[in-house]
Amino acid sequence: MRYLLPLNNDGPFKAVFSDPEIAKPFLEAILGVQMTEIELLPTDHKVTNAASMVRFDFRCKIDGQYVIIEMQKVTYNYLIKRFYLYHCLSVALQLEFIQDKIEIMPDGSEKITKRYEQLLPVLTIDWIALDDFGLTDDFIDFRMYPHLLLEFLTEESFWRGDKEALLEMRQKMLKKWEVIEQNFGFHAENRLIYFFQKNVVKNASNKPYVRWFEFAQKTLNPNNTEADFKPYVNDLIFSKMIQRLSTQSMPPAELRAMIGEEAYAAALKGKEESDELERKFKIKKDFYDLYGAEIYEEKAAAAWKLTMAHQAFGKIEQSLLKDAAEKEQARLKAEQEKGKAEQEKVKAEKLAAEQKELLQKEKEAKKLLLKAERDKAKMQQKILLKAEKEKQEQLLKAEKEKQEQLLKAEKEKQEQLLKAEKEKNQLKMLELGKKMLENGQDITFICNLLSISEAALRG
Repeated sequence: MRYLLPLNNDGPFKAVFSDPEIAKPFLEAILGVQMTEIELLPTDHKVTNAASMVRFDFRCKIDGQYVIIEMQKVTYNYLIKRFYLYHCLSVALQLEFIQDKIEIMPDGSEKITKRYEQLLPVLTIDWIALDDFGLTDDFIDFRMYPHLLLEFLTEESFWRGDKEALLEMRQKMLKKWEVIEQNFGFHAENRLIYFFQKNVVKNASNKPYVRWFEFAQKTLNPNNTEADFKPYVNDLIFSKMIQRLSTQSMPPAELRAMIGEEAYAAALKGKEESDELERKFKIKKDFYDLYGAEIYEEKAAAAWKLTMAHQAFGKIEQSLLKDAAEKEQARLKAEQEKGKAEQEKVKAEKLAAEQKELLQKEKEAKKLLLKAERDKAKMQQKILLKAEKEKQEQLLKAEKEKQEQLLKAEKEKQEQLLKAEKEKNQLKMLELGKKMLENGQDITFICNLLSISEAALRG
């Protein structure tokens, strides 16, 4: 049996990269960056009620972006479209994490939308094991760029002119490019990178990722041995990968699940046949070493047949014990899966409850904020009305005081006029009284008639 399972198969690939301590250095080697953390995400999703289950080979979140890795051993004519679909799905599945935004409308109703500003770019790494699509590069990187770039590269008229005209056109394109990148840069942050394992191994550059693909290429050999992987045993990360892929230490049930029933049965049959031949040879050698020189060939052959019969009975008993052990393992595994499913259910319910509680708190906070703003507006309106009222009262008071002062001044003026007029009249009466007195009229009669005093008339 081969020493390591092929890394390029789905089961072994997921068994290896389900470990963050392996996935993180691999992505760092691929991207040429140092990452602070990596968060593994669920790989199985049902996108719509009618859609079948979508299973990513690997999905995680790293610094500021989501990453999926799709391993492909055999290529199909629809492969590129499938990879693009998975890329888009990884963008859409961020709706699991994007928070809701609650807006209170003027009529008091609530409007719930998503906080789309939290959307992160997606990096899709498509690992092609056996094909190279006619290319010689290690990888090819696709991003979403505006059509003007293609026009610039393919428009013949740009390239038929002189160099100065071409450089002038390039400067214009660069200015436009700055505007585009400023507003639409998120498009280019989304990437699909196709890595070609055959080319990486063949080109044998000194890039950090080359060792990973060389390791995977060695595991494809159905006759790989322990000696093939000696260069990797001193590396902690690759040692963990060897441990996860080793057929020697892997439990039978896990090995069968990983390589499939048919391949497991064939491998097991080959191993059993090899072990049986080795066992028979050892028994026969030990038997004839002990008895061959002392008994006849016939007796030795008879004894040999009897020994084989006992061995056959023992083999049947071992088979029964093995079946019982496998059934017990299957039962325990079913119980573990059931327990795991229940834990996932509880976890999902807890997450949903927390999300609901978070939304309720946010809703209550929005209402409290709206109430506070309304109370503040009412208080400000009340203060303004009070100030306006006081201002009007002050204006009215000032106007009243002004009117009173005007009336008082007018009254005093009238009184002075009346006094002056009275004095004037009195003078006239005195003048008249004096004339009447000169004409011989009686002074008492004159005073009574003119309402003047005798003393004033005499004075």
